[in-house]
Amino acid sequence: ILKHGLLRLNDKPLIAGDEVKITNMDVIKRVVHWHEPPVLVPDKLNVQEMELPDLVIQEYNLQGASVLVCNKPATVPVHPAGPFFANSLTIILEAEQGLGPKSIYPCHRIDRATSGLTICTLDVSASRLIQRQMDEGNVKKLYIAKVKGRFPSSEADREILRGDVCYTFDGRTVEIDAPIRVSDPKKGLREISTAGKPSKSRFRLLNYNSKEQYSLIACFPVTGRGHQLRVHLQSLGHPIVDDVLYSGTEVDSAFRHKAIKSLVEVCNRTESQKFANNVSIVDLQSAKASCKICNEGTSGVVSSFTQAQLLGGGHAISLHALR
Repeated sequence: ILKHGLLRLNDKPLIAGDEVKITNMDVIKRVVHWHEPPVLVPDKLNVQEMELPDLVIQEYNLQGASVLVCNKPATVPVHPAGPFFANSLTIILEAEQGLGPKSIYPCHRIDRATSGLTICTLDVSASRLIQRQMDEGNVKKLYIAKVKGRFPSSEADREILRGDVCYTFDGRTVEIDAPIRVSDPKKGLREISTAGKPSKSRFRLLNYNSKEQYSLIACFPVTGRGHQLRVHLQSLGHPIVDDVLYSGTEVDSAFRHKAIKSLVEVCNRTESQKFANNVSIVDLQSAKASCKICNEGTSGVVSSFTQAQLLGGGHAISLHALR
């Protein structure tokens, strides 16, 4: 990027080795040739627009505000993050609904690999209200998970739970109260640690499949930490099925080869390339010349994205936000 003058301070290219003092209101820009990992979505997302209750509208002065209740597909992040921009829920919804950029505000997040209920709104005040209610613990959530092994359903099953985490079991519901922290920021990996943030979850068996050795369980997150249910279930010895990150098993995904192939092929398809109005043809050519994927092909793709981002396992897990 520096070699091609694509990193700029107040529109002036930065030179490698120069010492530059950044002051207030300075603007740093970079021009990149952007490749985005693929996601798995239906032809049209399942979305319902619902009006807020009249009492809420009147009390908080939210005339005209409504919420979009979405069934988010696994593989799709809720909002732009990391290598994902256009392939995110809010951006896809804006395109489908014919709305302008930054018109949709997510009220909460669920993991990219998780599917299910996601609430958005077109009103920033309504979004903040719902977020506040969730932060204050006034909203109860229910997830359904498919986990490995036989999850306990009675006092006689207590011994099948691990004993190295803090949990309680009343014969029907398992409650785990164990703080969680980020252990590997690059991979997004979390772990239970006394240095982590307070985290509490409850789990209850719904059904056990003895032939395939898995359980369907109801999950009730009391707090809302990232990967909370996934980490707590792993610590209990019942990781979520297909959760490569926390189950320690590999998943053979037929999508990985297709994902890599499509990212390589798109480099040669000029009709699929879009660039900002303020980017010149020279900048576009320079950005492409410094693009790892365009220059290295398959090896560039593999080194630029994680296995999950390439749909190679862990991109979709058996965890669904029900209500």
